[in-house]
Amino acid sequence: MFGALTSAGSSQTPLLYVVDTDHQDQDNKAQVLVVDPQQKAIVKTYPAGYHPDVAVSQDGKRLYLAYGSTLEVIDTSTGAIIGSVNAPDRVFDTFDDLVSHMALSADGGLLYALRVKDLGNGEDAYGVAVFDTNANKFLPDAVSLPRCDNPLLVPSSADRALSIICGSTREIRIARFDNKGVPMTRLPLGFPFGQNENPQAEVVTAFASGEREVTVVFSDGGYARINLQGKLSAQSGAIAFSPSLKESASVVGPYATTVVGGSAYLVIAAADDYRSSELANAIAVLDLKTLQPALIKTAKHFSGLAVGTDGALYLADPKDASVSLLKSDGTEKASVASVGVSPTTLYVSEH
Repeated sequence: MFGALTSAGSSQTPLLYVVDTDHQDQDNKAQVLVVDPQQKAIVKTYPAGYHPDVAVSQDGKRLYLAYGSTLEVIDTSTGAIIGSVNAPDRVFDTFDDLVSHMALSADGGLLYALRVKDLGNGEDAYGVAVFDTNANKFLPDAVSLPRCDNPLLVPSSADRALSIICGSTREIRIARFDNKGVPMTRLPLGFPFGQNENPQAEVVTAFASGEREVTVVFSDGGYARINLQGKLSAQSGAIAFSPSLKESASVVGPYATTVVGGSAYLVIAAADDYRSSELANAIAVLDLKTLQPALIKTAKHFSGLAVGTDGALYLADPKDASVSLLKSDGTEKASVASVGVSPTTLYVSEH
């Protein structure tokens, strides 16, 4: 059965970076709002333009904001734009993005950004561009990902290795970079991580479950755990949800998965809710060692989840334009209203 969830306190004051899409594709009114959940106030606003994507440095000092074909580097202490570069062939989804297409290396020195080109024959060619965060520029060398559709980026928690999960072919490709950010191979080879028992199940999320390990999760709760040390190997199984996702007509959603304090936070959605509105209604907290889940049912539906270092849970609700802080049982502890027009995703910084 699902267990209870507790979290320790934290003395740090968090800030939330909330992507407000405004649900408008063409009017360039999207924005990133900085919310202080203790003050219940928006303390900064950054215009974001067309289909914004966000990454926040671990120390909270830099906001990387991509929109249209631009990447901006923002000093969060002053709000000043300290870098602005062209970012061609940027990846964004037709609907609201629930997963970022950018990721920072463990040391914060590199920002990995997905790129895609239309080959004109009904196929797309994906790749990974590398942004030097110290020099504020894209490096000339990129990683090519032929026949890799809908890739997910999973940076190593220990070094500058990047795992790329290719959803359509169910394989993992490992890109490694030297101390100058140059890829050691521009065409990483793929390693198949096994077939899920349900061929209809989609690869929806992935996360670093150890310094040399990545776990890939399917929509039906199946998983593949991939050992990245030496010769790659993988084991597969099913997460022991009770009741099962099939019984509850739920799926693991294609949302970002946060890893905090030995736990991974998966977003769970009723299948009908996700198909109609891309909204979720539960959070599964997985023990990284055992993959045993504890389930938190939320009173509100949500489209974005952020997790503090103390296990605090923050949700973005686009329907009533609010951000909520949850208690460990899923009930609402506090709420910030009037957060833009349609807050979709959010990120927490505690520095």
